Amino acid sequence: MARVRREDFIPDRVWIEEESGYVAIDRSEEPHRWEGVVYANRVVVTQFDDGDTMWPAVGRRPTCSASMPSAVVGMLDALDVRQGQRVLEIGAGTGGTTAALLPLLPAESTDYVYSDISSAFLAAAEERFARFPFVSYRVIDIERSPQMQGLSAGSFDIVLAANVYVLPPPANEVKPVVVPSS
Repeated sequence: MARVRREDFIPDRVWIEEESGYVAIDRSEEPHRWEGVVYANRVVVTQFDDGDTMWPAVGRRPTCSASMPSAVVGMLDALDVRQGQRVLEIGAGTGGTTAALLPLLPAESTDYVYSDISSAFLAAAEERFARFPFVSYRVIDIERSPQMQGLSAGSFDIVLAANVYVLPPPANEVKPVVVPSS
């Protein structure tokens, strides 16, 4: 995680949870505090209510965030991506988890699908991760059946969902897109 410049993946306006509730922090108004939050081992909320809540208001529920760095490191340590495997990242958002993972994967034998419900995230990700030719990008809504979105049975070895706030589909709907031995 030390190689990942978190400020590249976190918006200038964020919220953090404190005892009194969520607190808004703007990079232009509090640059040192913002940077401290971005590099702290804590969750940083980057969106409420699917973007319907406008800055600096606090919405009903967080819908996008940057994970705690220690959680990402633990997940990457546990993730056993081997040569030739196909990986689907659901809810990739700004790409913070992706940035930590892609350099660890064998480029010549990995197929990686970066997905999110928002096409705006995908456009930014394509530019950001252009140096990784094994990554493809697509809109996927996890509240809809994977099969109805063109994900065929056994098409992935690993499904990763690090920053997803919406409950994923039932396991019996996701499981068919994963190779049975995975």
